[in-house]
Amino acid sequence: MSHPLYSPALLALAERPPVQVNPRTHIGRASNAVCGDSVEVWVWLGPGQPVIGARARGCSVCQASAASMVELLGELPWGTVACYLVQFAGDFEAAFASWLRDPMAAWDLAEQSGRVEPFRGVRLYPDRIPCCLLPWAALAALQPQEEQP
Repeated sequence: MSHPLYSPALLALAERPPVQVNPRTHIGRASNAVCGDSVEVWVWLGPGQPVIGARARGCSVCQASAASMVELLGELPWGTVACYLVQFAGDFEAAFASWLRDPMAAWDLAEQSGRVEPFRGVRLYPDRIPCCLLPWAALAALQPQEEQP
């Protein structure tokens, strides 16, 4: 029997390799001092197709959330998202947090797409909710990157 927190879908997301973005025009970072998780989000908003990538270091929940975020943003129409990326990140993070904290909450857009299903078990472990939200906090913290590393 599998652990309710670590569904097969969550573990499959966590095992995906990080999407590297180089060169990049923006970078966002977030960390959780309590558990040691950290996330970096990279975005290219220059000429050509915008690209987003992320690397999460820490628990499987945080890694899965970062992979899911990159996948979700990769499916959205970038013309709109690029203009409102930080606001979108904040709005999505707030809706995700509400869904995670309230077992009765419905979240039509994400639930219809199946995007949040791997994280349903996190609802049983409130201490792990920050792990799910950390990639979104890193995205909301995007700043222009002046120089390439």
